[in-house]
Amino acid sequence: MPPALLEREFERFATRLALLRRRVEDGAEAGGLADAWAELEAGLDALRRAASQVPAGGAGSGTAGGSIDARLLRAEQVENIGHLAAGIAHDLNNALAPIMLVAPLLRAEITSAAGHSLVDLAETSARHGREVVKQVLTFASPANAERSTLQSRHLAREIVQLVQESWPPQIRLKANLPRELQPVNGNATALHHALLQLCLHARDAMPLGGVLTLAGQNAELDEPTARSHRGVVPGPYVVWTVAHTGASLPPEELGRIFEPYGLAGAAGRESGMALFNVARIVQRHGGFIEARNAEGSGLQFKLWLPAARTNGSRTPEPVHPAAPRGNGECILVVDDEESVRQPVRLTLEGWGYRVLNAADGLEALSVFNGRNAHVRLVLTDVMMPRLGGLRLVEAVQQIAPGLPTILMTGVSDEPTLADARRLRVSGFLAKPFERGQLLEAIHAALAAAPGEN
Repeated sequence: MPPALLEREFERFATRLALLRRRVEDGAEAGGLADAWAELEAGLDALRRAASQVPAGGAGSGTAGGSIDARLLRAEQVENIGHLAAGIAHDLNNALAPIMLVAPLLRAEITSAAGHSLVDLAETSARHGREVVKQVLTFASPANAERSTLQSRHLAREIVQLVQESWPPQIRLKANLPRELQPVNGNATALHHALLQLCLHARDAMPLGGVLTLAGQNAELDEPTARSHRGVVPGPYVVWTVAHTGASLPPEELGRIFEPYGLAGAAGRESGMALFNVARIVQRHGGFIEARNAEGSGLQFKLWLPAARTNGSRTPEPVHPAAPRGNGECILVVDDEESVRQPVRLTLEGWGYRVLNAADGLEALSVFNGRNAHVRLVLTDVMMPRLGGLRLVEAVQQIAPGLPTILMTGVSDEPTLADARRLRVSGFLAKPFERGQLLEAIHAALAAAPGEN
């Protein structure tokens, strides 16, 4: 087997194994995974045996086996980055949570228009941070990404505004966002991030200035083209073109542009990870992405996304109406972060509830055992020292079966959600949540409690 072909086969099988492992961990498509796993393992073993027969240095730097070990290590590194991203996202969500809750409290205390404007700015920035963290979590655990029907044109409007207002003046934007663009089904944060990363790549490729093109169009993908891309089906698509007039890429780098470390140099490696993430996002949405050198100079990306099969009506954004005020019900609030406990307490007390605070599960049990006749609901964080929220809920349910419980967490991963379903908790709040979400969850849990109706 020629060394170059052998190396490509190793790349293909190693990538499939990494993707299949991620699918198994995410609990997706349980049926048939075992057979597919065995088939890929057998194929990789066969290729490894063939690689041992290739002379040293025959497949790139080092031996063929060494080259493959490096590629498998690279796939493992990408997976580790996902786990690290989840941990960072948890801490960021805990940091954003008090900002989201304190903003409406400050707004009620401030009387000047300038003060309200500053509070609005802080709240808007916190919401933006929340969306960025969602994208980090999507990278870490793609199976958890929320999806809805999205208006394609709206995905790019914020990017156009960002470029026009904050990018260097020597970069000129040519935008074409037709009103007749079809909607797509997907995660708004992830798709917005994908388009933004392509634009950032274009900006960095034009340090002396140039033209950035961002254009959308409806297109029909035919059967032969669909067959050439894994997991893609023919039909109507929305195609986004992002192009720049900076430097083109050598053919060998262009062919590896969507690999995690496919581009040369430190800056290239950073850009390569971003483009790798973009390709993952597009693939998870049933689409594909292409890159080619533009005529003259520059690079052109084409991002294909399946059009949503809807009647074209826009899906309204969720609204959190003002929940009815409390009537003195006692809520036990448990969180190891004082910056979360305090605004939650102030919010609930301002809405007519009484609040007991605890900094971890053990302290909460001590408080609950002394006041369980008065406590009407337990609102607890999931990850805490000494005793976490899930074990606290189990203990509370043994003491007071049927008592409403609501979980708060900075990372809404599938294992946590599965435990919440097992424990039949009354509600689930993903940090950072807003005041309306908190009050609505509290009211709904109390209203559904046994004996309330």
